[in-house]
Amino acid sequence: MALIAAPGLAALAFVAIHHYGHLSGRGAVGLVLLGFAAIYYWACIAVARRSASLPKVALAGWAAALTIACVFAGRAAYKALKVDSRTRADALHGLDWPEQYFREGRGTSRTYWQPYVYWRRIVSETKYINVDERGIRRSWSAPDAGTDAPRIFFFGGSTMWGTGAPDEGTIPSLVAKTLADGRAPVRVVNFGELGYVSTQGLIRLLLELRRGNVPDLVVTYDGVNDTYAAFQTRQPGIPQNESRRRQDYMRGWGGSPPPPREWEREELADAVAALYRENVRVLAALAKEYGFELVSFWQPSPYVGKPLTEYEQEVADARGQPMAEFVRLGYAAVAKLKFPPCFHDISGVFDSQKAPRYIDWCHIAPQGNAEVVTAMMPHLLAALDRAASSHSPESSNRRGDSRKDR
Repeated sequence: MALIAAPGLAALAFVAIHHYGHLSGRGAVGLVLLGFAAIYYWACIAVARRSASLPKVALAGWAAALTIACVFAGRAAYKALKVDSRTRADALHGLDWPEQYFREGRGTSRTYWQPYVYWRRIVSETKYINVDERGIRRSWSAPDAGTDAPRIFFFGGSTMWGTGAPDEGTIPSLVAKTLADGRAPVRVVNFGELGYVSTQGLIRLLLELRRGNVPDLVVTYDGVNDTYAAFQTRQPGIPQNESRRRQDYMRGWGGSPPPPREWEREELADAVAALYRENVRVLAALAKEYGFELVSFWQPSPYVGKPLTEYEQEVADARGQPMAEFVRLGYAAVAKLKFPPCFHDISGVFDSQKAPRYIDWCHIAPQGNAEVVTAMMPHLLAALDRAASSHSPESSNRRGDSRKDR
């Protein structure tokens, strides 16, 4: 009985961990223990019916418990010793921090629930990755940036958050450094977050504006997640992994939603582009109402334009040809649309760059971030000039007390 029960319970543990890995650690442990209790109870009944010796049941239970403990210990050891495959990215060759950075990244990728935007990062304090209690990653700041320095809010997904770069190598940090070197210093806030589509960034900005936290300039950086989420869900304008949240709701006795519309691939790509444009229009309307400047960027992708290195081609192909083709359709659809003047398509920033820039299917190395910032800078400088010119007594009176330093 012990030899039979122990492997079965080990399999149960693996299945629970695999299928419920998105739950908290307590949730996965609870499921495993529940399964163990059910099988152990069944074993007790089976043995009792056969008038067998109960110590054999106890032996089976101890063997199963030891097996489960080994499973969790082995999983923890594997996670601790596993080296992120991105450390071998050719764009990171010669750097001394990638291995420690990605090791820290495993511990800082956990999130907590936040209304409206679904998730934010937990507090983290490590050498290369620091996130505060609001889920905002630390950015480089000029020592002489006083409270009267212009404030820039950055929104986007993990590419804006800075996956693949230390705190000082993210896009917001590099913008702050560039402006401090050639212009008056600014204060930057990195609202980027893992997996966010443009609508989540828009909602996050709304929440800040609602509490009176109005910046001088808002910068958005989107593209990869909007197209990927649509490819994943087969619906435009939906956050990533929406099916999990629908399942969670239904587990709480919520009603089943109506079946979603079925889209043709080209039609879906066009819808993604159109919805993104409407988000930019909403942002532009907010900028006008609240008196801040807005610059929106459509980001580069390894599936469009750049001549890829062998490594870059490998990690791009890993996502599959269907997704690559859909991303190209989405980017082509964006290129065909007419956007407000605040929008700039910089997806071609690496088109003539043969050197490696991508570390996986969407994230770029710090050198790539620097080139993205270079492409952004003319538009950011023009926006900051407009913001400075609007700081007349009349415009200040119009804005009143809505601009708070938080």
